[in-house]
Amino acid sequence: MIEQIEGPAPEPEVAEVKKNVPVQESAVPQTKDPVTKTVSADTVPVPAEADHKTVTEEAQPVAKVAESPAEEAVEKKPAAEVKQAGALVYGVETPAQALENKQKILDRLFDDERCVGCDLAGVDLSGKNLEKVDLERVNLQGANLAGVDFDGANLKGAQLSGANLQEADLRDADLYLADFSGADLTGARFEGALIDSADFTGARGVNLAGTVKDE
Repeated sequence: MIEQIEGPAPEPEVAEVKKNVPVQESAVPQTKDPVTKTVSADTVPVPAEADHKTVTEEAQPVAKVAESPAEEAVEKKPAAEVKQAGALVYGVETPAQALENKQKILDRLFDDERCVGCDLAGVDLSGKNLEKVDLERVNLQGANLAGVDFDGANLKGAQLSGANLQEADLRDADLYLADFSGADLTGARFEGALIDSADFTGARGVNLAGTVKDE
């Protein structure tokens, strides 16, 4: 009898076993879907508003520093005492300063024999010799000019309203457009003076005999 030789016995089929392995939530990172996730507007910070608020709060001290010290100085002191405050300068001339400035002008007048457009309102020049002096457009309103020698002087456009010109010598003077309104001209001499367009309204003691008008 021949023994049947059998080959290696087939391995028994192992049934596939599926085990439910528990998965720890911490082991698997969760991801957020950037496309489908809905974000509420209430939960999103608005950096622009925050930045604006921060800038505004930080800028407040700067605004206080930028305030001009001139305003504080003007509020606390009279204008005459404010010499310099920031970029603003307030100056009020005191009577003493005005007198000093006019004295300087008078010194220059006698040295240069001219004072065009000078402000000499209210000065006392009584009895002075101003013969042939150039005083065009000078302001001598209310000045004491009694007995002053203006012979041949240039007084074009001069302001002499309210001035005291008693016994003043204005012979041969150029008085074109000069204003003598309200002045006291008692005893003043005008022979040969050019009086074109001069104003003598309200002047007292006016004697224009011998005056000249440019035809």
